Amino acid sequence: MVYVSKGPKSFAHIKMADEFTDDFKSFRFHTSMLDGAVNAGISASREGIYLPFLFKSLKFFRPLPAEMYSMAVKTSREGGDEETMTYDLWLTDKDGAVVATVKDYFVKKVHRLNDYMEYPYYYMDKLPIELMARLFTEFVDNRI
Repeated sequence: MVYVSKGPKSFAHIKMADEFTDDFKSFRFHTSMLDGAVNAGISASREGIYLPFLFKSLKFFRPLPAEMYSMAVKTSREGGDEETMTYDLWLTDKDGAVVATVKDYFVKKVHRLNDYMEYPYYYMDKLPIELMARLFTEFVDNRI
């Protein structure tokens, strides 16, 4: 479950579904939580598809909790070509204690992804689930 706000500073509230909280017994840094925390607010604040490109610095101060908040601050200049954008992020637990920080997180715009092409009125999260599953399968098959 993810709730987000938009703007140069974006905020997200991320909570793992109750049926998966046992995962935290095995995973100190749950990849789904990290992905959601790092990308949820950023994804809501821009149009088009951007994929992770580079973390200059990623610091963990404690294991990721099953519920946390993320604040992303866009640090790249406004009015550029927006092919790449840069953010600094702070991830906190539900009490506000910093869990992790990210410095200079670069994301790169993708104009074509397999059969998906960017259109200003068409967003990846509105694709039918069957197409999303096929794109994911093609991506995995091409990497193996």
